Amino acid sequence: MSSAKTSIAFGRSSQPDENSTIRLDEAKQ
Repeated sequence: MSSAKTSIAFGRSSQPDENSTIRLDEAKQ
């Protein structure tokens, strides 16, 4: 769950990268 929190933080910092982060999170899960 720590990774998910980091992903959210990164997505917030980079809106255009939000989609990329979510995709990576899904692939990791």
